[in-house]
Amino acid sequence: MKKCGLLVLIMGTLYATSGQVLGLDLGLPPVDISGSVGVRFREVLPESGNKTFQQSITGDVAARSYIWQPWFGNWNGRLSASRDIKESSNETENVVLSGAGEVNLFHLSRFPFSAYVDIKDSRVDDSDPLDPGKEERFMRYGIRQSYRPLAGGMSVNFNLFHDEREDLQAADTEHSNRAIVSGFIHRGKHKLNASFLANDRTRSQFMDEQLDWQADVTHVYTQSSQFSLTTSAGANGSESNNDVDNVKTTQGRVGSIFHWRSVTMPLSLRGDFLMKSLKSEAEVDEERTEDEVRGSISVIYLPTDHWRLRIGAGGKSRTGSVREKSYFETISANYNSKLIPLGEFFYSYGTGLDLANETNSRTDDEQIYRANISHNLNRNWMSDWNGPLGSSLTIGQDISYEQSDIQEIIGTLVHRLTYSINATNDMRTTNLGITLYDSRNTGRNDLVSQNLNLNAIHNHRISRYSGFGLTYNINYTRQSGRTLFIDDEDDLFTDRVETEIENGKYTSLEIFYHNNRLLKVRNLRFKSRLRTSTDSLLLDHLNSTPSSEILWENRIDYTIGKLDVDFRTTWIERPAFEEGGMKTILLNIRRLF
Repeated sequence: MKKCGLLVLIMGTLYATSGQVLGLDLGLPPVDISGSVGVRFREVLPESGNKTFQQSITGDVAARSYIWQPWFGNWNGRLSASRDIKESSNETENVVLSGAGEVNLFHLSRFPFSAYVDIKDSRVDDSDPLDPGKEERFMRYGIRQSYRPLAGGMSVNFNLFHDEREDLQAADTEHSNRAIVSGFIHRGKHKLNASFLANDRTRSQFMDEQLDWQADVTHVYTQSSQFSLTTSAGANGSESNNDVDNVKTTQGRVGSIFHWRSVTMPLSLRGDFLMKSLKSEAEVDEERTEDEVRGSISVIYLPTDHWRLRIGAGGKSRTGSVREKSYFETISANYNSKLIPLGEFFYSYGTGLDLANETNSRTDDEQIYRANISHNLNRNWMSDWNGPLGSSLTIGQDISYEQSDIQEIIGTLVHRLTYSINATNDMRTTNLGITLYDSRNTGRNDLVSQNLNLNAIHNHRISRYSGFGLTYNINYTRQSGRTLFIDDEDDLFTDRVETEIENGKYTSLEIFYHNNRLLKVRNLRFKSRLRTSTDSLLLDHLNSTPSSEILWENRIDYTIGKLDVDFRTTWIERPAFEEGGMKTILLNIRRLF
């Protein structure tokens, strides 16, 4: 019945939209019709488990036209039908329907409207090469509405859509309803932006339901280049229900930032104010509430191009589950020198001094003194090596010292080195970058950190139609010691914690080749890509690191008129696992009309 109904629908569409071909003049708008028929063969060969052979016969029809008059609206649609046969431990057969459609009304006006639907199925669509056996069905439908007045300076956009995602292998479905409303109004010195979004999501496998929403309003007042005031207000919330717990969280916030700059003096003023409230309720945990109010103001004076003086003060108050009040006053002075020529190098330095006083209701008053100095030595080269060759070297050092009458003294010494080279000519482009970083802390933060990053990119054009390239990246981070204090001020529920530091290593290499006229045959295209990555500094350690991976993709495309042939092979190998590899062969033949 499904096949017959699909055939009747396609034939009815062709009959209704091709009146001139049949010699009938129905007074309907002309319809552009296109489509294709094809066959696809895919074989998946895992190192463990049963191999899978899949055959799909697919036909699709696409059409587009206007409604009544070209200015009134238009529509477009696509309908695909596939017969999918999959042979593994047993044989399964499915008829897969997919497609898309969209109707646009008043699309040339100031209030365009559109309604759309899109249905995709990974069994017949191009799948992820890392997961070729994935079987997932996705459907989205929704509406869009916009409005822009003739005078301008205003815009409103409304989006409402529904998503359904089904994992056919895990028997897991996810439904989501989303609404997004945004807009702005610009009148003279005032600009108002507003947005609202909501997402209601349910998932069957974990009996999970979650509702998220967020609303924001921002007003910007710009009197002139000397004064601006930005005020924002917002709220967001989340409510989730699952088998483990029911949690409800809401947060509201109001803030303001202003900038003022003197016309006659190198003097500027900046201030900010923020008030937010957070509340969390859970069945297995106690209710937590917290209100926070903070504000600060600072004056910046620039007597010369190299000096910067700053005075600031502020405070913070937290009530609810955590009670705290704190105030601070700061004075800072910074100096940055001009570039000083030293032979073929240029030298620059900078220094700074900060004095701070902090008063906290949870601890004793604290006076903090900070001093820092930094200097850099750099040089640029330009030469000719079969084309322009440029390189640069920068060596720097930062020294900082912080003393507190409550906590231990902390000193930091940082060494920096950066080298880059860039070579370009008509046939190739080469970029190489090396960065070395060494940081050593003494005192309350006993932490030593080194980082090495090397990134090399080379692209080479062999001929007008072919070329190859490679990308090589090494990143190594070595850290030892312990950092004592981590304070996330944006999360009101996060206290200061003690954290251990671990080392990290990552290396990747990618090589690709393309030829758009293989064997000198027009429209015969070939692409190949080899990528390997590992959590090791050397690629010869692929067998010993669990996250090592090798991916090799090859693709041949050949177009003869309206006949398109696509042949692909994919090889995935995870050397650290005995049965972690997979090979995929895909042949896709389509006839367009």
